[in-house]
Amino acid sequence: MRRFRTLCALASAASLSLTSIAEAQSCTTAVGNLVANCSFEANTIASSWLWVNSLTGWESNGNPNKFEIWRGLDSFAAADGMQHLELDVHHANSNTTIWQTLNTQQGREYTVTFSAAHRNGGGGDQFSVLGLLINDVPLFQTPQMRTPYTWNVFSYNFVAAGTQTKLGFQSLGTQNTHGDHLDNISVVASVPEPSTSALTGAGLLALGVVVRLRRRA
Repeated sequence: MRRFRTLCALASAASLSLTSIAEAQSCTTAVGNLVANCSFEANTIASSWLWVNSLTGWESNGNPNKFEIWRGLDSFAAADGMQHLELDVHHANSNTTIWQTLNTQQGREYTVTFSAAHRNGGGGDQFSVLGLLINDVPLFQTPQMRTPYTWNVFSYNFVAAGTQTKLGFQSLGTQNTHGDHLDNISVVASVPEPSTSALTGAGLLALGVVVRLRRRA
């Protein structure tokens, strides 16, 4: 029985560690991705950056400017595709929040993966932080990002409370119209890793052995 408990504990630990690993796969090729316009390519701009008041698939609380799309400004390439967003929107009067509603299965676990980056400028103490919101509830925020123009990949798991889930991203860095860059967003149903399944199977096999030994005794 002690052996069985040990195997189950190992299986649980493996599951936790493996689901926390983020992979920088393109959101456009992520199988089952629920996010519309996941790398902000649907609204092509002709300049290196532009304010827009509508963006396919997304809503924003920015005022008067809702979205700021980048396309190679400062020679900073998108994490995926050609375009990305800066959430500390120029002339938006505040750090902004963007969101969209996803069709989900109640009780199912999903993995959110996204890329975030910092931008220098504006004076004062410079850093970028992005917050992840699920149904308007803050669930995760990145650590302070201070190295400019370097993409960082983050991943977080959540369980859907209903058939529709509101996915949001909030700008939480220094409020000076510089920073809190976002790109390459995916939300996919979580699938157990092969190593996790193998450990779980080993635990169940051990349980079967214990049961058979007890029956023989």
